[in-house]
Amino acid sequence: MKKCTQKVALAVLMLAFSGVAKSEAKSGEGGLTSKEIQAVIRKHLGDVRGCYEALLKKDPEAGGTLVSAFVVGKAGKITSNVFPDEHNGKKTMGDEEMRGCVGKKMQDWQFPKPRGGEDVQVSYPFMLNPL
Repeated sequence: MKKCTQKVALAVLMLAFSGVAKSEAKSGEGGLTSKEIQAVIRKHLGDVRGCYEALLKKDPEAGGTLVSAFVVGKAGKITSNVFPDEHNGKKTMGDEEMRGCVGKKMQDWQFPKPRGGEDVQVSYPFMLNPL
């Protein structure tokens, strides 16, 4: 029996910041730069991909935008993380197992400690589509 494999496309569309996060933070300013945040997320895309591949086993047509709105605390760890039902007026991926899997993985991600000891609010959309 031949085993079928599902190809997975994981595209990170954009990185949106609010609060003290700065995309061009300079030494002495608070927060994290977009490059610092993107580097950590890029390093852990395999975590998100693994969760998505598990979802595709149940639902081969599953896809859409999964948005993580999280806070990086002063120790560089995520202190809160929610997955909103809407982003920019559009419905987001609502699968609770997918959200739970990604949320659990993100608890282990280590970001740099934000300059100034300030919390950094991040909204990060993951575009997930089966190929």
